[in-house]
Amino acid sequence: MSLLKPLDQKTIEADPRYARADEFMRSFEPLDNRSYEWVYEYAIRTFEMADRSLDTLDAKAESMVRYLGPGSGILGVGLASLAASEISVRKPELVIVAFGVMCILAAILAAFRALLPHPHTFGASVQDATKVAGHYDDRDKCLGYCAAGLGVSIAVLRIVSEKKAQQLRWCHGLFFAGIAAFLIAGAWAIASRVWC
Repeated sequence: MSLLKPLDQKTIEADPRYARADEFMRSFEPLDNRSYEWVYEYAIRTFEMADRSLDTLDAKAESMVRYLGPGSGILGVGLASLAASEISVRKPELVIVAFGVMCILAAILAAFRALLPHPHTFGASVQDATKVAGHYDDRDKCLGYCAAGLGVSIAVLRIVSEKKAQQLRWCHGLFFAGIAAFLIAGAWAIASRVWC
């Protein structure tokens, strides 16, 4: 999964975790005299945890956008005032600052990319649940089949969460690389003026 490649349904369906969950759901046949209620409850809790994890990643991405936006604005004002001042900027300093600006812009892009809508699944539709209830004569079998269906939804949430987490790792790494570049450029400027 590349950083900027959109996460679409086709990409999700190509993931082995999705394929395993989908195959299990399609081939699952509940057994007689088995209680699937605890399995269904476990599937619901797992789905809720995966959904909360996705919400947490969205909140982190929103925080990064909130911090990076004003920070890059302040940086822009600082660079504009530096360019307008009479202080001479040497080529190495300019290259390092340009690298830092590119890192910060790429970090903002990664944070925005993490916030874009993504494929989502919610398990069986009401129509499908009704068909399942008509097909199986006891509640436990229905719960078992619904739990297998939730497995597909959980797989999708995990795939999407992994992609968002990857984008946020890139965002953090690029942000820190940009800050490091600015600090190096500042130290270079100070050192070159003091020792030269």
